[in-house]
Amino acid sequence: MIGIILYTKSPLVKYFWKEKESSFQNLELTFYGLIHIVLMLTAIVVVTIGSAKAKRQQTDKKKFKTMFVWFTIGLILIFVAIPWPFSPLSGRPYFRIF
Repeated sequence: MIGIILYTKSPLVKYFWKEKESSFQNLELTFYGLIHIVLMLTAIVVVTIGSAKAKRQQTDKKKFKTMFVWFTIGLILIFVAIPWPFSPLSGRPYFRIF
């Protein structure tokens, strides 16, 4: 919930949705305005599906295997959606000096 609140308050996101046509030309604005939120919400859905599927398995071995597969997919989506400094989608440093 904190992430969604921060998303709605971000000046980059506000600018992206205000200037949609020109914002899609800039990859960094598209990343913060659309790609980041879609990937994070997709990761939440994937982890939730994995948790529900694991609860329905009969043996512990199947439960843990199901959780491992689905949670790994969710974790990969989260890592892709993080704006790393080395990411081709976003060029932000770890720390900014103002």
